[in-house]
Amino acid sequence: MSQGSVESRVRKVVACTLGRAEDELPRDAKIKQTEGWDSLTHVQLMVALEKEFGVDIDGETILELTSLERMIRHFQKASSEKGTLSTSLPVAATAGDSRTTLDLSQFVESLGARLPELGIQPGDLLLLHSFLGSLLADRHSVDTVCEKLVEVLLEALGPHGTLVLPTFTNVFTRGGVLDRDHTPSDMGILTEYFRAFPGVRHTRHPCHRFSALGPHADELVDSDCPSAFGPGSPIHVMHRLGGKILFFSVDWETSTFLHYVEEQFEVPYRYYKDLSGTVIGPEGPRQETWQEYAGDLGHGCEESFNAFGRRVEAAGLCESEWVGPVRLKTFRMDKVFEFTYSALEENVKCLIGT
Repeated sequence: MSQGSVESRVRKVVACTLGRAEDELPRDAKIKQTEGWDSLTHVQLMVALEKEFGVDIDGETILELTSLERMIRHFQKASSEKGTLSTSLPVAATAGDSRTTLDLSQFVESLGARLPELGIQPGDLLLLHSFLGSLLADRHSVDTVCEKLVEVLLEALGPHGTLVLPTFTNVFTRGGVLDRDHTPSDMGILTEYFRAFPGVRHTRHPCHRFSALGPHADELVDSDCPSAFGPGSPIHVMHRLGGKILFFSVDWETSTFLHYVEEQFEVPYRYYKDLSGTVIGPEGPRQETWQEYAGDLGHGCEESFNAFGRRVEAAGLCESEWVGPVRLKTFRMDKVFEFTYSALEENVKCLIGT
């Protein structure tokens, strides 16, 4: 099978699943950064690719195939090294799949037992980055999965703990109108469920919005900084309060915390960009201007957060464990901040590939 035919087949599957023409699919298409490509669509993509290439994709590979380019490279390599793909997917991904369906109750029970072992304690402030992936088995509704996950996390944190999820949106930058409390999240199914959860409050930045529930939610909402990750921003408050981060079936490439360290360090490959638009709040619509610490394309750089994350893990600053089909990683913000800041002092480009 030629490399070109593999690329064409992958592009066709992705375009079809996303409901768009192949010539409209950008080469740099990625989950959560391409319209229509959210957590649920990603599961559908994996199943469609399995059927197209006649293989099973294991749980860890699902976490890695987060962009069109990665998918193309993966199947090009698999086509030239036949038999290297795993043939065991931990759970059924769609209706009609003959593989074993996840026992959600058993999974949630195991998750609740493992969280303390990973350092998540009552009273913690926890920032969660998530991908539901293979948890969306055919006999579980999306709302049921989300409900159970939020329930077990809140139970682990207790009444004095605070749960925070990123509910970022691109509406503001696309020239639209942002309703701060009602515009949906672009960060996946669980984040949108949590955004609408009773009692949850939302921070003010129109692009990098966080949703929080717990005693520290008011402090995060009241934080005052024109940029998403600058001094006085919500994530700066989380850091100051001794926050922890949990990766749920995602890897370091999702970590906005590393963007926060970049901004605190004032890395030379980013610059402040003004963002202006209309925001609807309790007082009604009004024009607002905020800032984004954007990447300077002139540096020709690309984030290499996963590679840097391996250094963090090698330094013993991250706990990692599998619970069923889900890989969990946790770390303390203060420890990783110190490690990353020191690494930037040694090599200011340690977080990017050049």
